[in-house]
Amino acid sequence: MRNSTRSIVALALLLLCSAFRANAQGVPIDTTRSTLTINVFKSGLFSGFGDEHIVRAPIAKGQIVKAGQPGVTLTVQTAQMQVLDPHLSAEKRAQVQKQMLSEDVLAPQKYPEIVFRSTAVEPRGQSKWLVRGELSLHGVTRPLDFEVTEANGHYTGKTRFKQTQFKIEPPGIPGGFVKAKDEIEVVWDIVPAQ
Repeated sequence: MRNSTRSIVALALLLLCSAFRANAQGVPIDTTRSTLTINVFKSGLFSGFGDEHIVRAPIAKGQIVKAGQPGVTLTVQTAQMQVLDPHLSAEKRAQVQKQMLSEDVLAPQKYPEIVFRSTAVEPRGQSKWLVRGELSLHGVTRPLDFEVTEANGHYTGKTRFKQTQFKIEPPGIPGGFVKAKDEIEVVWDIVPAQ
């Protein structure tokens, strides 16, 4: 009788530990339904003649942890980033794409991934959090904090940071008459896998 009781207790503990591990590991991000968009603004003396850019940064993988110590991680493959710019001709869009993926800007051969890992998540009201973490981009890792709101299973928000913090010089026309602003905006809609 004692052996069977011990076996049941051991089995219960094993199941409990497995459930805790599953929660702690989190839920994968649905990469087909989640979006990450980068808005690049223009600056310079003749910025009225330049273009602002919209870039899609597909999420390659990631997860959201809700139980225990909440957190989020996500990875973008640099080479998969795509300039959308619907107002540009296909030829001009291809030029912007080439410049973005050049050795002077994102350099995907040298820095193939952009990774964000949270270090802390603090509640900020109903379905709102302040996420603190580290962004690794272009071989540089810097702290990055932002607010996230959850509604209908979607985690949304936006943040801004300067490209020069990650040793990226904003591209532009020589002479600085038209160039991309140093500060860019990142907007996301993250959906956990069902």
